[in-house]
Amino acid sequence: MGIKKLIFSNLFVFLIFSSTFATGSEKGGAMSDHNKLSVDFLSQERIFFGHQSVGENILSGIEKVSPEFKNHIYDMKNLSIKDYSKFGLFHSRVGNNNDPKSKISEFDRIIRERFKGKLDVAFIKLCYVDFNKNTNLEELFSFYKRTMTQLRQDYPDVKFVHFTIPLIRNSETWKTKIKKIIGFGDLWEYGNNVIRNKYSRMIHDEYGGKEPVFDIAKFESTTADGQRVSFLLDGETYYALADELTSDGGHLNDQGRRLVATELLNHLSSL
Repeated sequence: MGIKKLIFSNLFVFLIFSSTFATGSEKGGAMSDHNKLSVDFLSQERIFFGHQSVGENILSGIEKVSPEFKNHIYDMKNLSIKDYSKFGLFHSRVGNNNDPKSKISEFDRIIRERFKGKLDVAFIKLCYVDFNKNTNLEELFSFYKRTMTQLRQDYPDVKFVHFTIPLIRNSETWKTKIKKIIGFGDLWEYGNNVIRNKYSRMIHDEYGGKEPVFDIAKFESTTADGQRVSFLLDGETYYALADELTSDGGHLNDQGRRLVATELLNHLSSL
């Protein structure tokens, strides 16, 4: 451990230099607020990330902004039992899309059965497709909170990071504009993002200032000039995915991947 720490600390200056160019030079955006990239933790700690497709986007971004750490990122579907003694970022797709409880349950099971709780950091990222107008937010959040509370009690040495919910680009048409003008309340174009915003607020209200929270929704909705993409509905402000960070309205493009990856690495290295 001491030798590893010394080796990777010697790379620190190089990482700062390379990350400045890898993450771009946008002024005023979230990237420029965090130009120091320290990822020594990937070689010194055992981290588990449960996710689905946007998680793959983030991992791709990590490899782009810090390619020298590719060998410290492990896809669990390719691992043997002995590999779990390594240090680095372990990741796995968990559960099924549109069924967030299945993701939370599998995240819990993997920590208990695969890692036996022997982790330094663990987090799960739910997906934008897990939230729609039929989602019972109170029930889902209660399930998540119970699961995390039990994990924290059973494994007090693990740092659990809570994620807000990824967003999608608002789908606006001329009909949307008319409905807004006449005060039509049920805007399906905004509805699912409203649900995601509300769940993210639950995360902030419960864990903000008490436990680590990674606000992926904030970074996804922030443009390069530092403005947040927002909309008003019934007097409330909500946020949406910035056009410049996506190619299909939901998944992250290269710029979005680099941005979120950089912010996540900085967040984790500061724990």
